[in-house]
Amino acid sequence: MDVVVLVPRRPEPWRDQLWRYVREQVEANVDWPIVEGLDESEQPMNRAAARNRAAEQAGDWDVAVFLDADTVPDFDNLQRAAALAGDGPLVCVQDKFHSIDRKGTERVLAGEIEPHKAPLRWTYPNPKSSCIAIGRDLWDATGGYDERFQGWGWEDSSLYHACQALAGVERLKGGCFHLWHPKSEEKDPGLAAYQANAELGARYKAARHNAEEMGAILSEAGGPLGEAFLSGGVVPVPRPDVPESIRVQAGEAVRL
Repeated sequence: MDVVVLVPRRPEPWRDQLWRYVREQVEANVDWPIVEGLDESEQPMNRAAARNRAAEQAGDWDVAVFLDADTVPDFDNLQRAAALAGDGPLVCVQDKFHSIDRKGTERVLAGEIEPHKAPLRWTYPNPKSSCIAIGRDLWDATGGYDERFQGWGWEDSSLYHACQALAGVERLKGGCFHLWHPKSEEKDPGLAAYQANAELGARYKAARHNAEEMGAILSEAGGPLGEAFLSGGVVPVPRPDVPESIRVQAGEAVRL
């Protein structure tokens, strides 16, 4: 099974510093190829396009691990997730997102402490991005990330919801560690792009349990599932009938 690590990136000094550390950790723990999807435009970063670019540049692959350039995953979980994703569902590598504070990040980058020992700003449960694994069939069915999302937010949760509708989601118990960085200027509810992203993201969320409704949304973005939906075709990846409310069990993966 061919696994690749795909990373959306915008080259900037502080982003580059974080990515150098994260890349070293990835290379020390897995031997999969790493492909960076770069966004070097002067426009607000299109993270969806950067992720899609990485997936295309990676060529033929069976499973893609999408990893944010500022996040250190649980590498044991990462390998388990890649194996699970080959069977169809999207796999979230963690059920806790730990945000390391500024001083803790400085110490991690200096090699003084490991990420899991660094002081945290906060933790939130069940993140929908940061580190996920997806099989090629499901990726092709969704058409990838929706590039209508411009600037900050919702492109990642929308792929998650599309996969919920089509093939289900599995989540592993464990944490990932997010390195501190300045707040993105694009994360501003007053911006028109932010508001448009929120509106489109809400449509994806509302359709997360209905493959037919999701197909209608994906058709707008021109993905292959959308084309199949418009032509009366079938959903290429069947979603198992399981409730979203199933909780993660220790050391196991469960469908959401």
